[in-house]
Amino acid sequence: MALYDSFDYMTKKQNVLWMGKPGCGKTGLATGFLLQAIDRGYRGSFVSFPELVGELYASVADHSQAKVLRKYASYDCLLIEDATESYFPNFKQAALAMIAAQGGIVGWTAPFAALEAAVTEQVAS
Repeated sequence: MALYDSFDYMTKKQNVLWMGKPGCGKTGLATGFLLQAIDRGYRGSFVSFPELVGELYASVADHSQAKVLRKYASYDCLLIEDATESYFPNFKQAALAMIAAQGGIVGWTAPFAALEAAVTEQVAS
């Protein structure tokens, strides 16, 4: 728990990925990290991946994608539960394989404008 005690995940802006079987405590541990950040004055939020995707799809209808993306980008600490979840089992397996192959890295850091453009393009298509 050195990462928790040092608070490096916030001060160094590190992403933390929790992997394990259902029921092993990933969400509980991750929530502890989120609450620690909030207790220390950071802005934080919890969202499930299916909820996040649903909100993004709904934002297409009223053209509020940028507003939704800015909301989530404004948090210092964002806990996204079940981030590899998919309606398609082979997509979930592909995401898990990518995580394993890349040593826990599921993406690269990008400027918010690039993220906004990419998500808006994907959601609109």
